[in-house]
Amino acid sequence: MQSRIAAVAAAWGLATALAVLPGAAASMPVMVNSFSTFSDLVSDSSHAVHNATLLGNDRPTTLGLTYDGDAYRQLWLETDGSLRMGSFYTFSDLVSGSQHSVHNMSLLGNDRPTTLALTYDGGSYRQLWLETDGRVKMSSFSTFSNLVSGAQHSVHNLSLLGNDRPTTLALTHDGSSYRQMWLETDGRVKMSSFSTISDLISGSQHSVHNMSLLGNDRPGTLGLLRDDSSYRQMWTTPAAVPEPGLSTLALIGSIIMGGSATRPRRADRRRRG
Repeated sequence: MQSRIAAVAAAWGLATALAVLPGAAASMPVMVNSFSTFSDLVSDSSHAVHNATLLGNDRPTTLGLTYDGDAYRQLWLETDGSLRMGSFYTFSDLVSGSQHSVHNMSLLGNDRPTTLALTYDGGSYRQLWLETDGRVKMSSFSTFSNLVSGAQHSVHNLSLLGNDRPTTLALTHDGSSYRQMWLETDGRVKMSSFSTISDLISGSQHSVHNMSLLGNDRPGTLGLLRDDSSYRQMWTTPAAVPEPGLSTLALIGSIIMGGSATRPRRADRRRRG
């Protein structure tokens, strides 16, 4: 059942990807919402919206976003399948796309292109990613250099609770809890809160919040982080991506269910963008 849920999620992403014309990702607008409190993040109230400058294809194809105290780290997918990490040293740099460095990420198996989310919790960088068989795993890196090179890391198998793991939109640690934003099969967006990393891995002892939907900013989430002042949600408008036809969705879904490799919704959709 869990693998079927993952396959359906991946099928929707692949069908959406086929509907995107070449070069469309480069024109997709990207925004950043700022929320001062967690309750504001959940209710989608009292927030500011920033237009993020588009630098090549690094914004619409974002796979993960985090803040580690030194810089804002943005993981994104190149059109040739390679991965890059952009480091921005202020929030204004993140929004404007200026004064940043770019790192080439080493590819370890399939854990990098299928990244679902990235966060830094004060001790390690946590990378949530999707296996080809529909399982979700987490890689932990103790330093930023290890994250970039892919060296000296541990891998955890995450328990699957319903469909909240394969359809993860973002993950962040805000000093008190791990916050996992994910997409329901009916299009609703929810937030799960885990107080410890062991709870996040096992899926136990967590609360679930229903996220208010204002416009299209929630289902199009690219990344979420907590910095020294606010929760920052990077998102793109799904309206820029044509909705796939049911026949296309059914065809690709049957292919995946037949044994083809799964891919996360966001990564596949934007790789073909």
